[in-house]
Parts: sequence; C-alpha cells; structure tokens
Amino acid sequence: MAMKESRKFISKSSKKNLLLATAFLLGIIVLTLILGSVMQMRGGVYTLPPSLPAPKPIPTPPPKEPSMFESKVAELEYVGRMVVYTAHLRLEVEDVDSAIDEVSRLAEGSGGFVASVSTSKKSGARKFGVITIRVPQDKFYEVIWQIENLGEVESKEVRGEDVTEKYIDLKARLSNLQKEEKRLLEILDMCTKVEEVLKVESELSRVRGEIERLTGQIQYIERRVELATITVSLTEIVPEPWVEVPEVDWGESIEAGLKSLCILIQALITSSIIAAPFIVAGATVYHIYRRKKSSKSPSS
Repeated sequence: MAMKESRKFISKSSKKNLLLATAFLLGIIVLTLILGSVMQMRGGVYTLPPSLPAPKPIPTPPPKEPSMFESKVAELEYVGRMVVYTAHLRLEVEDVDSAIDEVSRLAEGSGGFVASVSTSKKSGARKFGVITIRVPQDKFYEVIWQIENLGEVESKEVRGEDVTEKYIDLKARLSNLQKEEKRLLEILDMCTKVEEVLKVESELSRVRGEIERLTGQIQYIERRVELATITVSLTEIVPEPWVEVPEVDWGESIEAGLKSLCILIQALITSSIIAAPFIVAGATVYHIYRRKKSSKSPSS
C-alpha cells in the first residue's frame, strides 16, 4: 500500500516538473520573439524577406556642363589676377642730373630700363627733369622706396589697374578665331571652284587679321603687367642767399607812373578846353582896351 502511494507521488511530481520545464521553455521563446521585434523596430539588424526584391541603385546624374560664368570664374582662378602698376613721384633734389643718373641706375639694377628722360631750365630759374622707367612688378615698391631716398618727396601717387577680365576676354576671342581659321582651312581644301576658293581666302584673310590684332593686344597687356611704370618729376632746390635782397616789382612802379602821367595830360587837356573861352574873351577885351588907349594918347 505504501509502495503504491509512493509511486503515485513520484508520477505526480514528475508531471509537475515537466509542466514547469515546458512553461519555462515557452516563456524563453516568447521573450526572444518580443526582444527581436523590439530590436527590429529600433533600427537593429534587419534582413529583407526573401520575397521582396533588392532595392535598385539610384542612377548617377550625367555631369553638368559648366555655364559661361562658371567657366570664366574657373579660368580667372587659374590665370590669377593681372594688375598693371603705375606710380608718379615728385621730388626736390639738390642736383637734377645726378638724380636722373641714380634713377637710371636703379632701373637697370632691378632688371628694368629707362623709357624716357627730359630736362629743362629757364634763365635764372630752377632746373626741372622728368624720367620714366619700367621695372619688374616684384621690384616695384622696392624701387619706389629707393627713389624716395634721393630727395624730399613733394607728392606720390601709386595706382593698380586690374586687367584680368579684359585679358581673359581677349584670350577667349583669340581661341574662337583660331578655331574659325582651322575650319576655313579645311573648307579651303574641299573647294573645287575658283570663286569658292577666292571667297574662302577673303574670309580667311579677315580672320587672320583679327588674330594678329588680338595677339598684339594680349602681348601689350602682358608687357604692361610684367613691367611696372614709374614716372619721377625732379625739381632742383635753389640755395637760399646769405644776404636777403628785397624784391622790387619795377613793372608795377612803371605802370603806376605811366597811369599818373596819362591822368595829368588828361587833366591839362580838359583844363585847356574849359579855359579856352575865357582866354579868348580876355584877350579880346585886352586888345580893345589897348586900341582905345593908343587912340587917346596923340590927342592929349
């Protein structure tokens, strides 16, 4: 009897343990599913279902052609700024000729040259001189500083003219004309009639003339940018005399004397005209009086 009851108790406890184990496994499975759903919603690892197709790659748009403005800006950045520098200085120096020689030496020493020189002097006046030099752009301010040390600076003017856009425009026009020249040469090779040849050659001559003109303008700008221009006006200092002689303006004195003489002559003429009737009347009365007096004298 005891054996049966013990076997029943064991079978009941085994069933109970089995139910607990089954419930525990089911709880773990449910908890795993819940955690997986939560991770998927928060951006965890996500795999596409096998039934859905893979996303197609976004096609890359074709490269955009740069606009004329963008091309010009890019070319300006590539070429760099092109600036024409000029300066004009006015100096007082002790000796104009020596200062001109020194400015010439500075120009040649910096790798430049003298463009023009002129001097002038009036009798008894100060001597003047003007010299224009061309120096490399990187030596521009250094040469100006050296020239300022030659005398007393009265005035100084420095200018910079930006010619970058003009230069780029000329280069673009030149490139277009060169392409047009190439096309005309190809057309000329295909011409068979004399009239066609003459017409193409006339147009080709016009295009080549424009190419030469633009090439000259481009070279002129390049030379102006490469070499800066400095113009120096020189005035000689007159030494002060040890004895100060008072200045007399003889012209004003002579002018005043002539004016006084003219006024005196005008007054005499006016007085004579006014006094003429009285003088004539007095002379007539005096003449009559003398005649009467002379007629009475013999009778007495």
